[in-house]
Amino acid sequence: MPDKTELLSQLTGHWYNFLKKESVKFPTAETRLNQLLCLLDYYPKPVSQDMMDQWIRQKGGKNDRQARHLAWDGWYIQTGNVNTTRMEVNSNLASGELCLVSFKKPNPVWQRFNEIQLSKELKYPGFLSSIRKHKKRGCFMCGRKSIEIHPFANISHSEIELKFAPLCEMCKDWCEKHKFSIQIDENLVARPLIPEA
Repeated sequence: MPDKTELLSQLTGHWYNFLKKESVKFPTAETRLNQLLCLLDYYPKPVSQDMMDQWIRQKGGKNDRQARHLAWDGWYIQTGNVNTTRMEVNSNLASGELCLVSFKKPNPVWQRFNEIQLSKELKYPGFLSSIRKHKKRGCFMCGRKSIEIHPFANISHSEIELKFAPLCEMCKDWCEKHKFSIQIDENLVARPLIPEA
């Protein structure tokens, strides 16, 4: 079993040679780094939360049991938890297990999401920075904090300068189906403008 320094050297090399160019984020928080080192140490075998706790404690660290967040930084890990949306589900894994699949390829779920976001940015320049700026608000219409936020450009009046309003898929589809424009107030709340009959 390699020590932590050797594992860190391997991980850094793999990331630098294969994943950095794919925009996979190298963990800066000690907790995430320890979780990833544990997954690398067990690679290609799955790791339960208890195994990860024990491994990290033996190395002198703490585990917050949130290693799944590594997948949304681009690391290709799988889980047995069928409720996940940010990584692939592997039916051979137990619900509480994670498994590092590859240190040469990024998480395909994360990669598809980033490709969709890039296409939105190309079609609607400035939209991603608007999402980041108003991230805590979520959908301007219903307030839902969805992974998938879409640009909606049919704005009749806005108290703030916006080219596109961030809406969840349901609200955007509803507005488009009924051909409604929206009005946005200073609190970032979008209201549909329903024509009088």
